[in-house]
Amino acid sequence: MDNTNGFIREIERADSTVLAELTTLLGPKFKFPKAGVIRSGIMVPKSTCSAEDIKLYDSLVAEGRSWDEIEAKLGVDKDRKTKLIPKNVDYFSVFPGDCVNKENAKKLHSLYGDKDGKLRSFPVVFPINEWWNILPHSLRCYGNSGLKYKSDFRLVKDRNGEVVDASRVCAFPVDAVPGKKVFGGRSWDERPCDPEICSEYQAGECTFGGVIQFYIPGVPGVGLWMLPTTSWYSLVDIKSSLELVSRITGNRITGTFGGKPIFRIRKVREEISRIDTKTGKAIRTSQWLTKLEADVDMTELAAACEPGRVISAGLAAANMLAPSVIHDRAITEDKGTAEQVSSTTHQAVTLPGSNGNGIISESAETTFSKAASESSSTVSEEQNGEKKEEKKLSSSAEFLWKSLAGVCKSKAEVKGRLRELCGVDSFFALTDAQASEALNKLTEQMLQKY
Repeated sequence: MDNTNGFIREIERADSTVLAELTTLLGPKFKFPKAGVIRSGIMVPKSTCSAEDIKLYDSLVAEGRSWDEIEAKLGVDKDRKTKLIPKNVDYFSVFPGDCVNKENAKKLHSLYGDKDGKLRSFPVVFPINEWWNILPHSLRCYGNSGLKYKSDFRLVKDRNGEVVDASRVCAFPVDAVPGKKVFGGRSWDERPCDPEICSEYQAGECTFGGVIQFYIPGVPGVGLWMLPTTSWYSLVDIKSSLELVSRITGNRITGTFGGKPIFRIRKVREEISRIDTKTGKAIRTSQWLTKLEADVDMTELAAACEPGRVISAGLAAANMLAPSVIHDRAITEDKGTAEQVSSTTHQAVTLPGSNGNGIISESAETTFSKAASESSSTVSEEQNGEKKEEKKLSSSAEFLWKSLAGVCKSKAEVKGRLRELCGVDSFFALTDAQASEALNKLTEQMLQKY
């Protein structure tokens, strides 16, 4: 088997023994369903191919066959090697044969293809937050019968179970005993993995490969799209982009921002440096690399993930999950007292469908409210000034007050939002019904935003 493309073939052929546990160089494993494969380049006939080979190649490409199918139809050359070689181009390739639902290849090109029909960029949404599960990768070596070796990591833990180190190992399949049935697939053994002294790696037989996993907006299905690559530069760059966004958002990579995808995959031409194994010297070459870029304004994303905004989203969620705590308190505006508000706030509520186990205690609402009150110094000044009259607030008005404190950055903005939601300039002018309606509006706005 051709070693350069062996990793990609595993994905295209959906070899269950390999796809079940694609392992990153850092260890964690992730099982996934597949929607289709998008290639970062194309395959072209070798210069030694005949005119008949090239004619057959052209017709199979026109039919939308996958590269795996085209390679099988062309057969092998006199040296028993594939007749195709990869070519670095400025666009991605995806054919009906690459997709579980063959119609999705056409859909992808219609949604995101350029005027010339080429697919050079498309938005993506990640289903998980861990970069190592988004980018599983490893060193792999192939022989005529398939996978011979693959790299893996073993975590070293101390007596308390904390990870203190990790060691890379080389895993290889163990030959089955003739006449003995094997349960759970083939067994694997291990040996040290040291590329510097590994004969397979030094001979170019063991190579690096990885895959990027994502959803594509507008293309339905539960399966993940996969983009295989053997480019170390691309995977390192994508990992860096994911980690940067994760730091800004508080470890969030999944989902959308304002209903729009955060990320976009595109082709970018860059100069890279590599070592010429013949001379041992670094040389620079130009290549089209797969890049992950942000499709949103990063300053807006950072602002949306500020603690006060996140607290407000928590308040909105609490409002949605426990309406009986927030809206249905039997405290009227003219009869409410601080003690009554406190006792009602502290009561626990069993959520519907929780079988008595889903309890929202005082910690949720009280903690959110306290944090919201502290999120803006200007709002805190307003609260201090009105503290003497706090007993007059209805419970819903009080909660609306603290919710807006988490959203707004100044007294003026709080009053502006209050006027927008209720048509009044003071929380003390609100009835309990008006405050409850405003909380519903605020909840809807926050859920749409987050």
